Amino acid sequence: MVGIFVHAEYILSGCQHAECLHKHVERVAEEMLKLEDDTIADSTFSADASTWTVEVELTARGNDYEEAENRARAAIRTAVHAAGGMTPEWSQQRAESKVLQPT
Repeated sequence: MVGIFVHAEYILSGCQHAECLHKHVERVAEEMLKLEDDTIADSTFSADASTWTVEVELTARGNDYEEAENRARAAIRTAVHAAGGMTPEWSQQRAESKVLQPT
């Protein structure tokens, strides 16, 4: 098993106020906690309302680096969707630069 530390960032679009950004981060963090297990753990979130940037840090485990990274990306995307967000063009971009639009 390989363990990695993941630092991902994405830009949230569709919010007009900082309160919207902070509520989004709170919902995504709650959903991420539901996903944590022996392969995804220790998630933390922060947000910058001046740039609409959300940062996610977590540890991921897999049989190799690629599997661990894929698990981390899938967990972040799943948490965003469960919180009501969308991830357009997710498969064409790296996790570090997603643009999300809450529904």
